[in-house]
Amino acid sequence: MQRERASEPAIQLELPVHEAAQRRAEHLMIDEAGDVVRWRDDTGREVETGLHDYAVLYDVPGLYEAVYFLRFGGRAPHLLVEVLAQVVPPGERADLQVLDVGAGTGVVGELLVAAGFRRIAGTDLEPASERAVRRDRGQVYDDVRTMDLTRPGKDDLAWLRALAPQVVMVAGAIGFGHLPVEALAAVTRVLPPGGLLAVTVAYGFEEEPELVGHGALLLGPAYRERARRKGLSRFTTNGGRLEVTALVFERTEVQP
Repeated sequence: MQRERASEPAIQLELPVHEAAQRRAEHLMIDEAGDVVRWRDDTGREVETGLHDYAVLYDVPGLYEAVYFLRFGGRAPHLLVEVLAQVVPPGERADLQVLDVGAGTGVVGELLVAAGFRRIAGTDLEPASERAVRRDRGQVYDDVRTMDLTRPGKDDLAWLRALAPQVVMVAGAIGFGHLPVEALAAVTRVLPPGGLLAVTVAYGFEEEPELVGHGALLLGPAYRERARRKGLSRFTTNGGRLEVTALVFERTEVQP
């Protein structure tokens, strides 16, 4: 994949709205300041869940998408796949092995398929993610595995080596309590020279104290930047905009 910056026309992706997410969204009440979401279960009982309690959000079909995409208008995964598609020509996408790190419920995988990618596997630290992907998007992902990339076991490493990803996606998982820099470094080690790393990071991440290590790795000699675009991550409940930067890097021969 020794390509220069591609001149492919920009694509605009929309995530299909599944019936389960539409149903959940009808009865949601979100208290962003209190970090809670109130929703109704299948019996009609009101349930309160932490806004970042991903184990619950992933386990309930449609709940995560209802909160973060229908109510918050999440766009970070769309932006990242769109920027990746500007780097990878259409004729190459179907043959590339993609690894989706922090797969959640598989939204990134569905958008990748819409953009023409076909070989997709996923990992996530949260076991509920593996259950959700297999339940909701088993036809999208060839495989999915629960894995702590800061401490991958022997079987995890064997799985990664066998997978041999050529593209690694990290959408919405870097910084502020999510993917540690050690896990990002582990991702770097599984990418071959010429492989692509596509990430979303907080806008202005180079100056964020918590992301200094991430920035040093991404902007260091182990990667060459191929594309960058700032855009909407999501809205807040009071109508504010949270911005994100989508970047695509090419792995170099340099060891991190």
